[in-house]
Amino acid sequence: MSKADCRKFAPNVFNKNKCASCFKAKEEHSDEALENNRASRKVAKCGYLFAAPDWDFSNPINRTKVRGTAIFITLLD
Repeated sequence: MSKADCRKFAPNVFNKNKCASCFKAKEEHSDEALENNRASRKVAKCGYLFAAPDWDFSNPINRTKVRGTAIFITLLD
């Protein structure tokens, strides 16, 4: 296989410097193949996760409390 044949560099399980599909070194792949290896993720949902029973979050006082909150981000490939 030449540089043009392997379109995406995927690291081997045992040797991360070699490709899993063509077994060539990472340096032997084209720049395009290395760029295709990067994950292209998009943010699907993000916001606050409130984990506090019996709190009314329409009340501004309860929304400002940091205790019992977590920020979440969902990524999709």
